[in-house]
Amino acid sequence: MTAWLNTFYTVALVIALSFASLASAVKMDETTHDQVIHRLELGLDSLDKKDPVRAGLLLRLADLYADRARLKGMNEVAENCQKCTGSRDDRKRALGLYNEALPLSAKADQGRIILQIAHIHTLNDQSSKSTELYKKILSSSRNMYSSEVRGVANSSLGEIEFRRGNFTQALKYYESARKENIKNRALVEYRIAWCHLNLGRNDQ
Repeated sequence: MTAWLNTFYTVALVIALSFASLASAVKMDETTHDQVIHRLELGLDSLDKKDPVRAGLLLRLADLYADRARLKGMNEVAENCQKCTGSRDDRKRALGLYNEALPLSAKADQGRIILQIAHIHTLNDQSSKSTELYKKILSSSRNMYSSEVRGVANSSLGEIEFRRGNFTQALKYYESARKENIKNRALVEYRIAWCHLNLGRNDQ
């Protein structure tokens, strides 16, 4: 009976993960998120802590919670709901899942996970925790994380300092980011120009 149940849960989990992968490829509303999250939560409860499938399931669930938080956050803003905690609650759950998945994940995936954790901390008004994680990435050896990850860490720190009005420090981070393989290069160059302007260096 135990073997049969294990097989049943494994098959159910594979189906749920397949559905989650399909769902992530198309636009999902909150109801679809609710359904997929519920199924994957049941699958997670049925897994042994040492099951190798667990890391992938944790990450899939975390991504879904983070994306549902995004949708809830937009609705909360549209409705001007000051006391709504749905988006924050989902982000907290996502943080727990990402942190649990981090030590179980391949080294190549850990940079993305840390960036996502830092990003969620920023959304939850915990910029000090975000800063700590970004600096941890930059203080690590260069082969620890990819150029893309280091670029995001630098540009994100630049954004934090720029919004604080610390343009000299922001400029240093942006200039470091431009040396990496970054996708938001236009934004980085734009911010560099504004840093120079705010520092009185109009010609630059």
